[in-house]
Amino acid sequence: QNRRVFIVLLWNVVHLCRDKLVHHALFLSSVVEIHIRVVEGRAVTLPCRAPNMEDPIKYLEWSRTDQKMSYIILYQDQHFYPDFQDRAFRERAVLLDRDMKEGEVSLVLRNASAGDSGVYECRVVQAVGRRQKRSVLMAEPNMIIKLRVGPESESGPKPSGLTLPVLFSLLTLVIDALLGYLLYKPLK
Repeated sequence: QNRRVFIVLLWNVVHLCRDKLVHHALFLSSVVEIHIRVVEGRAVTLPCRAPNMEDPIKYLEWSRTDQKMSYIILYQDQHFYPDFQDRAFRERAVLLDRDMKEGEVSLVLRNASAGDSGVYECRVVQAVGRRQKRSVLMAEPNMIIKLRVGPESESGPKPSGLTLPVLFSLLTLVIDALLGYLLYKPLK
């Protein structure tokens, strides 16, 4: 009987720890980084979403880290600024949803070329109630995307999708199976 109580308590502690670690990995880290590979000549969507779906978007910036003086997309106070758009992206870079409904600010890059390989950043600042963030230049990116464009023969296998939350979930499944076995194994 004591063994069963101990196993149930251990099971609860494991799940509590897993939930806290997954919550931390998903919600408390402010910047998400992903890697995307695409074949030359194809379109690619670089995902990004505003932190919350209700508040209006005050500022949106899509940029590359190696191009400090120009933008891919620049939006501020309900206006897009095409004059600040880098020439290499004109007619090729558009938002997946120009109205940015529900915080959708993903970038679609058409006719990708090797020159498009690089590190992309998405920054979103939202108007929260009557207060509005003014520190746009200091805002951390919401998303960092490392894009690699190459010929079809180079596309190869995609990087593993095993993220920290997925690893914790898999570990929890293994521990659950072990604890379940110990809990329901006949006492000798």
